[in-house]
Amino acid sequence: MIGYVQELADLPSVAADPEGRWLAERAGQSAARMHAQMTELLDYGHVGGRLGSEDVDLGRVAYLVRDDLGDLVRAGGADLVIHTLPVVRGDEHQLRSVLQNFISNALKFTLPGVPARVTVSARRGEAGSRVEVADRGVGVPLEQAAGVFTLFERTGQVDVEGHGIGLATCQRIIEAHGGRIGLEPRAGGGTVAWFELPDAGTGVWGQP
Repeated sequence: MIGYVQELADLPSVAADPEGRWLAERAGQSAARMHAQMTELLDYGHVGGRLGSEDVDLGRVAYLVRDDLGDLVRAGGADLVIHTLPVVRGDEHQLRSVLQNFISNALKFTLPGVPARVTVSARRGEAGSRVEVADRGVGVPLEQAAGVFTLFERTGQVDVEGHGIGLATCQRIIEAHGGRIGLEPRAGGGTVAWFELPDAGTGVWGQP
């Protein structure tokens, strides 16, 4: 993908067109982030996870995820709101994977004919920073909430693509960071997917 996008960007007709050049650059940036993410996750799965340790601005990461999921947002007429998120200590690529999985699920599991309404927010949890992705979609029954983190487990909605690997991977990532993860019903309908990361001493709350 990266090679094809680069070839496209090098075409004189694209290079001379501001909109075409901008689209090619955005596609190249998204492909590069996807490559980095897949490399990190494959390495994590094979060797048990080598976590990076850096300050991660989850607000900035959430906006990158929004850019990557732009087609999905526009296609469904979704409303995606990102509030102030904290800066945490951890592995940016792997935490980005968690946010992307949570947000993409919230955009996909919608009520028939109802555009997705997704809110990404944060608050203080029991032992650190708690990040929540809330939607108004089909929801997950309380008795199924823990099971969706099992590898290859799916909810009853079969018309949404995926193989039930994503949430199991998210759980492994968050637990490797010393945190917790879960799903719970949203008041008024829908689901709140959340993860909580422990304070690292240097973490601060920042603007996205």
